[in-house]
Amino acid sequence: MYLVQSLQKLQHLKDCVVILGNLRVLFMEKANTSSFQNISFPELREVTGFVAFYRVSGLESVGQLFPNLRRIRGSQLINNYGLILHDMPNLREVGLYNLLKIDRGGVIIWGGPHTCYVDSINWNAIAPGTRHMLTYPEMTAHCNTVKPCKCSVNKEFNYCWNSKKCQHFLSDPKLESCNPECLECRGGPDKCTLCRHYTYQGHCVPQCPPNTILLPDNQYCITIEECNYLKGWMWNNTCVFECPLYYKKVVEDGSVTCAECSNCQKTCLSLVIDSLSSIQQAYRCVYIRGSLTINVRSVPGAVKELKKYLRHIEVVHDYIMIYGSLVIKSLDFLPSLQHIGGRTLEKNSYSVIIYDMNKLQQLFPTNVMSRLAIDRGKLKMYNNPMLCVDKIYDFEKKFPVRSNEIDIPPGINGYSGGCEDLLRLKIQVLNETSAIVTFVPYDNVDVQYTILYARVPSRSHTNKPIVPETCSASEWFVIHTKESSVLLTSLRPATTYAVCIETFVYSNKSIETYVARTSMVNFTTPFTKPEPPFIQELVATSANTVGVRWVDHRDYQKHITSYQLDVTLIDIPDKDVKARDHCNVGYNIFDVKEDYSRHAVVLKPPEKYESCGQSCLTLTSLGKTAIEEHFDVCDSDLDCNNYEENPPPKNSSYGNYIKTLILDINGPKSVLHIHELAPFRDYRIRLRACAGQRCSRSTRGVIRTLRSNKADIPTAIYSSINETGDISIKWDPPEETNGPLFAYFVQILSITEEDGNLTSPDVWCFYPNDNRSLVVRLQLGEEFKIRICTSTLASYSTCSEWHSLSAPEFELNLLLASILFSIILSAVSLSIGYFYNRHMNHNDGIPLVDITSMYRSESDPPNVVMLSDFMPIYSVPLTEALLDY
Repeated sequence: MYLVQSLQKLQHLKDCVVILGNLRVLFMEKANTSSFQNISFPELREVTGFVAFYRVSGLESVGQLFPNLRRIRGSQLINNYGLILHDMPNLREVGLYNLLKIDRGGVIIWGGPHTCYVDSINWNAIAPGTRHMLTYPEMTAHCNTVKPCKCSVNKEFNYCWNSKKCQHFLSDPKLESCNPECLECRGGPDKCTLCRHYTYQGHCVPQCPPNTILLPDNQYCITIEECNYLKGWMWNNTCVFECPLYYKKVVEDGSVTCAECSNCQKTCLSLVIDSLSSIQQAYRCVYIRGSLTINVRSVPGAVKELKKYLRHIEVVHDYIMIYGSLVIKSLDFLPSLQHIGGRTLEKNSYSVIIYDMNKLQQLFPTNVMSRLAIDRGKLKMYNNPMLCVDKIYDFEKKFPVRSNEIDIPPGINGYSGGCEDLLRLKIQVLNETSAIVTFVPYDNVDVQYTILYARVPSRSHTNKPIVPETCSASEWFVIHTKESSVLLTSLRPATTYAVCIETFVYSNKSIETYVARTSMVNFTTPFTKPEPPFIQELVATSANTVGVRWVDHRDYQKHITSYQLDVTLIDIPDKDVKARDHCNVGYNIFDVKEDYSRHAVVLKPPEKYESCGQSCLTLTSLGKTAIEEHFDVCDSDLDCNNYEENPPPKNSSYGNYIKTLILDINGPKSVLHIHELAPFRDYRIRLRACAGQRCSRSTRGVIRTLRSNKADIPTAIYSSINETGDISIKWDPPEETNGPLFAYFVQILSITEEDGNLTSPDVWCFYPNDNRSLVVRLQLGEEFKIRICTSTLASYSTCSEWHSLSAPEFELNLLLASILFSIILSAVSLSIGYFYNRHMNHNDGIPLVDITSMYRSESDPPNVVMLSDFMPIYSVPLTEALLDY
């Protein structure tokens, strides 16, 4: 043990490699920051006990003093801790960036108002299976400004001691391959930083070489001379500083050794064991002249320590009290106990008190129960839910004074099970919906039996036993019986159930005097086929791609081996498209603003399905669509039981795109992207989960792909004008369209010779099945501009670029004749056209008022007009069907 309380004493650590015992640096409150400048002990590698710093002013980093400290063995602890930094007023960081292992005990860093980089260290990797008590958040608010760790892209290893020093890990997969005797090495496979077994002259060895003995405190191999220098002596090929139990120190011929002794057992005073360090105080105790009290609550590793340090106790003169210890399942850590004297009793009545032991299932070992003698007092036991009542009553028979119902209250011991042999409960699963419970009844005819069973959650987030007290009464099924065989029916397939039996014994006055419960027995029903998966996200990620994310039913997840997914194109049938006159209706019912909800559906699964929460919603931006409340796969049990669906379609195409598709998806998977879909089309997605050849019903969803900016534009336009003024126009259809194509619109602009201004265009409308050609004679101008527009589901008007067309020069007489003929023809046409104007499909007139401007997209030219602008607006019902191609 090394105690430092001054700078002068601290200097004695120079050249020290290992400290045998504890290192305590305390009460250096007059020191300042300059006091520790240029003070460092880089040779120190190991401390076999604990390391404690308390009220050391001026020290800003413990690593400044011990930059190469690699191991704290924790052979002795302060309470439950091997590294303690407490009330360090100037400490800014721990800084022990070479510390790899704390063998025993946890870490406490408390009361450092300036201490940062505490949470940036993975203390569980250094001291696994222990408890760590770190500084409270109010004192580290200023640490929010320190630089975060950038040590590894792997979050498991992205920890640091400060902004420059990363944490090293024994389990880091990037570590070089080391000699088997090394726990870690650096600079080469044989350059060990920590040894797995023994250390000899700085090297790791599997066993101590000849002419050396073992120093157990740190597993070093040393010579006898080195052992004597440490004020120890050799015994049983080890270097010891005190003789073991049942041995005493003797000097023979000037040499020190250990010899057997009689009546030299150690006697201890009363023990109160509530931490790892207090457990260690019981080492070598055989007789306890007083009482033994154990309350270790939930201290990690406490049971292992109890078995190591309390195994020699034979006699307790007063009483034993064990309570509130959540980690203790058995009292087998007292295997040598023989006698409880009861000279002084707890509350003047009890020589053994055991209560609030939530996990206790066994009392003393069989050899202890057979020989244990209790002189005075009685037993008190309550609130031990896992301890079988039969075992309590068997133990109670050893006491000279019998306990009453106040000492052992009925109903509050053993109510969560623990009687493994009671009734020999067995379950036989018959099929997916029924099972038989059998047991061996007691000979006592007054015993009543109650069978309780309930569904067990698939993934419980707690280790608490599933017992009736943890659930509401409605979740547990109860069957009262006197028969030894009971049939359970109406079970759910692929579901785990917990079953137990409660026994009741009544006195002659029908007053309950005894109750016990068996341990829980779990069984799982088989299944016929899985429940359908749940589509959590259905998102169009482009004009040709849809992403699907799903989750599985919790009860069936482990059985699922593959999935089936089929895709079917849904489009507006030809009969619905033709029901509208798209040339004569200015407002298009299909031309709607972008509705993102048709391109992205995000749903919340029911509780019985898996869910990965917000972190899984990666297919789409949450800002564009809200998460809707969940709905079940079926609207009701009737719908689920009677639902019949069409078989999956065969693979087929629509042009270059998928019309129908079926996919088999092997292995565990939850995300799939479907490509080669047509733009701005509705697709029906059906997904099934399969266990082998058995597949679930389909879960369904409909999604619309995004619009394509390259679609809807005719691929080629051919135009010419002859000597008589006839303009001929032909065009090829678009290579792809955003949904069904409703109509073509041919627009011709005439540029006048006088001022070169554009007039309003003349417009002609054609249906998709019409011939894609137009011949028309217009009043001659210097130049014409021509373009073709389309009307589709995604847009009322998508137009090509303007194409220029120049008129040829004609002779003057021909021109005058043409003008005269045109005047006469116009007069006749006006009188005839008045009667037939409503029945014409083509119109070269120009309306004076454009009422479609309010419906036209911003990309349309301002002067596009047509006869259809004066037609009434009406809607056409759509039906869901496949394309009739």
